[in-house]
Amino acid sequence: MKNIKADQGVDGFCVRISELSKEEPLPRFKDWDPLYVLVVLGGHDLTTDEPNSVVLNSTEYIYHKDWDEATFQNDIGLIKLPRTVTLNNIIKTVTWARGSESYAHNVSTAIGWGETDIGRPLILREVTTTILTNEACAAADPVLADLIVPSHLCISGVGTVGTCRGDSGGPLLVDGVQVGITSFGFINCTAAMPSMFTRITEFNDWILEHAIDGSSSHQQLFYSLLLSGVISLVHFLYCI
Repeated sequence: MKNIKADQGVDGFCVRISELSKEEPLPRFKDWDPLYVLVVLGGHDLTTDEPNSVVLNSTEYIYHKDWDEATFQNDIGLIKLPRTVTLNNIIKTVTWARGSESYAHNVSTAIGWGETDIGRPLILREVTTTILTNEACAAADPVLADLIVPSHLCISGVGTVGTCRGDSGGPLLVDGVQVGITSFGFINCTAAMPSMFTRITEFNDWILEHAIDGSSSHQQLFYSLLLSGVISLVHFLYCI
């Protein structure tokens, strides 16, 4: 599987791990537990200190116990924010997908700071493409035929679009609903091949089980979905 990669980029969607530079190799969560993670809410332009962003240090996080680095299965986790965050026109909650909808053939939007054909951007970017059926995704390449399972979701790479290094942990949206988390893809990001995501509807029960803190008196609990295989995270605010 030399042509398949899990992203190693620090700058996922809005979150960076403290005390790591872009040049350092990133350890896996199963091999290394950071003392804390730096959560940046409302981030857009990485070249400036944005006045409307909120920076928090969190020491509580969990990744799926069955995460498999070889098959990219169960690529999901949660970060518990240390306090309630006030929502505004920059920081908002996102609706996450429920039920059994496959979202196949829907137009979707992937967001992140990953590499492009002109380098690594410092301003948040997006790309729009169509969600594939898992059958069509698996048929795109023999490697994918051995990897794709119901908990994965794929987008078309036709037109040389998709995710790349640095996008992992980012959201995939359909009509404002988060349906996926950027997980893995081909090393050659311009090969017009599918990009693969964790399918959120397959983890509804897991999210609910681990997101609800019975000891908390807050009316709102804020969490972040994270890519558990690599240190690259995505903000996901869960409200009850």
